[in-house]
Amino acid sequence: MVEDDLSGAAQRPAVLKQGLSSIVYGVETAETTSGETTEDATLSDAARESDADEGVPAEIAAYCQDLAIEYGLTPREAETLALVALGRSAKYISEELTVSYNTTRTHVRHIYEKLNIHSKQELIDLVLFGSGVM
Repeated sequence: MVEDDLSGAAQRPAVLKQGLSSIVYGVETAETTSGETTEDATLSDAARESDADEGVPAEIAAYCQDLAIEYGLTPREAETLALVALGRSAKYISEELTVSYNTTRTHVRHIYEKLNIHSKQELIDLVLFGSGVM
């Protein structure tokens, strides 16, 4: 049973992880004509306008990126922020980011401290209302 859960996380498409990277780091990876990949270190307008691969609305993705920069979140905390803003559980996040459950809880605790909030609902409200979605 445990192997099935882990294999499911390992089989998630690389595109999903690339989508999280674009949220966190503002990096888009593109393939050149020679087959090499290039990274654009800025979050382009196209990336902000299109939905991320995980189904994160562009406004939420952009606002999570802005919060991460403004409050000095680490890249891993920024990835965690985007997933918590979607209402994901700590267990799901730990599987998605391939870290332990306790590490995920620590990231969430640090996010709460840095943003001066106290619950998942406060974080979701902050992101939804701050991004203009609601």
